[in-house]
Amino acid sequence: MPEISEDTPAEIFELVAQPRCRGILCYLLQQDRPLPLTELTRYIATQESDNSSQESHSDNYNEVYESLTREHIPRLREAGLLTQKQTYEQTVVTLTERVQYVKPALRPYELTPQKYYID
Repeated sequence: MPEISEDTPAEIFELVAQPRCRGILCYLLQQDRPLPLTELTRYIATQESDNSSQESHSDNYNEVYESLTREHIPRLREAGLLTQKQTYEQTVVTLTERVQYVKPALRPYELTPQKYYID
């Protein structure tokens, strides 16, 4: 995927169409600060979880963590929308200036309750 710019509307919509990518971007924009990957994972897992079972929540957290680290974060990083920094204690994810090109496509999702489901 090429880096996102004002000249790549198809790629922007492709990213925003993916619920987890959309959730990552919306939450990072909402928090307006770099976030530990664990916090981001917990947020996405909680938004997707309809079952209050502790075991179910733990399984969902692990699945979301794997999905974010193997698929969604690398895709957003490749698009130039975020950076990922590994410290001794944690991984921190930060939005880049390129997120300005995606903001208009995310606006409808920022105004509605934040529930993300995997289709």
